[in-house]
This record gives sequence, C-alpha cells and structure tokens, in this order.
Amino acid sequence: CEQLLETLPTSSEGRQVSEEEFKRVLEDLLSLIFDASSRQHQYTEMYTDLVQKIIAFVAAQQPSLDSKVCIWGRCQEIFKKNVLTPLELPEDMPEDECMDRKAKHKEKMVGIVKFGGDLVSRGLVPCEGVMQWIQTLLSEKTQELFSGEGAECSEGVAENTPQNKDAAQREVQLELLCAVLAGMGSSMNDEQMMGQENR
Repeated sequence: CEQLLETLPTSSEGRQVSEEEFKRVLEDLLSLIFDASSRQHQYTEMYTDLVQKIIAFVAAQQPSLDSKVCIWGRCQEIFKKNVLTPLELPEDMPEDECMDRKAKHKEKMVGIVKFGGDLVSRGLVPCEGVMQWIQTLLSEKTQELFSGEGAECSEGVAENTPQNKDAAQREVQLELLCAVLAGMGSSMNDEQMMGQENR
C-alpha cells in the first residue's frame, strides 16, 4: 500500500504540485486499482481498504481535492464502459473462443460491481449512484444509466433507442445484481448511508 501511495506526488519533493497534476495521477492510480479488482474480485475488500487509505492520503496532501468525487467518476466511467456496453465479438470467431471471451468479460463485470458495492459499504462512493446501477440492472430494456425520473435513459442516449434485453443479458445482469448487493452487505440496513428513499 505504501508503495502505491508513493506514486502520488507530494509537495515535499521540493516543488508545489498542482491540483490538476495530482488529480491526473490519482485517476491513473484508481484505474490500476479498478482494473485489478475487476480481475480479482475475491480481493475487492483489500482494494477497498487501499482506496480508503488513498482518500486519507489525498486529504492530507491536497485538502481541496475531493477524492471521493474522483473515485465515483471512475466508478461511473468503468460501469458504463464495461457493464452497459455490450461485448462485441467478430461473427467468424470460433464458438469456443467466443464462449471464453464472454466468460472473461462476465467475470470482469462481476468484479466491477462487487467492488462498487464494497465502496458503498464503506461510504466511499454515494449510495444513490449505486442504486442507479441496481435500477439499470433490474430494468427490462438496455439503456445507458437509469435516471430514476421516469425517463428510460440519461446522458443523451436518444439516438440509441432502448431495446428489450435478451435472456442472456438478463441472466448476466441478475448475477451482477447479486454481486453488487453482496458487496453492499449490511450497509443496506444503515439508514444514514442508504437514506429512506433507497431502502
């Protein structure tokens, strides 16, 4: 953990580090952590501990930088890119290779949402955001991200009309839903964290 924290720039190195430079390095570090947790989701709690230490380090080095906002931004970006964007495979790919890639992609998605659930359970990302993930996974139509305001999708997806999910998509997304709920764990009983509207 200390080795990773050393990759973040500090002002004690003899020069002032701009908030923008610090944020860029933080986002690169978070990308590495998210990538590792998506491949090794049995260790998501360890990666969550690491993120918690990073937040404390950032608060000491750059108090004006809201590291939780950086973390949540990375969560959303990765969720949209890896979970909501369908895996595209060449039509001429052999069936066994196709099945292998689908299995690896599903394993990665499980790691992503489980890590998101773990981050919520520690209060490191907003519960409301992950509740949007849950609504998106439960919906019967494909969409970018559930908005909760009666709209089917958000962020300018008008050109991509939501389509009904096929049985395979529904099955995978139900497994992802189980993973995110398992990650959130007992935090779902915490009224302060969940808020009455999300319970």
